[in-house]
Amino acid sequence: MTIYNLLLLLILQTDLLAVQMHRLLRAGDAYNAGLAMDSYGDPKTISNNYIQVSNYLYWTASDLPSCITFSQLGIDTSLANARQVQSSNPPLAAALQQSAATLAYNLASFTWPGWGEPGIEITPADLAKGFMAAEMAVQLRTQLNAEPQGMFDANWALGAHELARGRYREARAAFEKSLLIASGAGLRGSTLLARGYIGITKAAAKSDADQGEAELKEAKDALIAQGIEDGQSLVSQLDTAYRVFVNR
Repeated sequence: MTIYNLLLLLILQTDLLAVQMHRLLRAGDAYNAGLAMDSYGDPKTISNNYIQVSNYLYWTASDLPSCITFSQLGIDTSLANARQVQSSNPPLAAALQQSAATLAYNLASFTWPGWGEPGIEITPADLAKGFMAAEMAVQLRTQLNAEPQGMFDANWALGAHELARGRYREARAAFEKSLLIASGAGLRGSTLLARGYIGITKAAAKSDADQGEAELKEAKDALIAQGIEDGQSLVSQLDTAYRVFVNR
């Protein structure tokens, strides 16, 4: 079997698993969904499957309620399995905690209204779950001493949820922390993105809106002028968030 055929087989197996899990979740049977997931290999494989299926539930099925339920189940399972091997296999425990952090970050992202994603309706309860997931992502990645991009992403997600909740002081603090992480690691695109979100937060807060508007424009201009990879996409991301939180 060629590598290409093997990849196709793995994709097909993941899709079949995702469809099976979606069917159980739509029937309100999260319990049996969890039991079924536990039968698919070793703990690391199980956690990776949770990540893949949760992505399917959001991006392909556009079923946020099922995605939230399944992601939370995956986080709990990954952390429980990590605790079981913490003493006997610390590297495996860390890998499972990292999977839990990925699930938590993704859940925070999926439940953030700033994407303006068509077909996704986010309730106040969804937003609250996403905020807790963002806090968990920061906590886990801090404990794991994650790489700068991962730490940036987690702190950005926390700031994004604080922005959505209208807690502008807390949002600025989280975005400023993400800015320090990105600038210290030489992550140019993430540095400018953080500056843009600080500008949006100031504009949304109204107290220093003019300064915020100027900082946002400066960040957007720099994303293009400096030839940042995916710079135009990041500018579009900032424009969407601005429309959601400032031009309500």
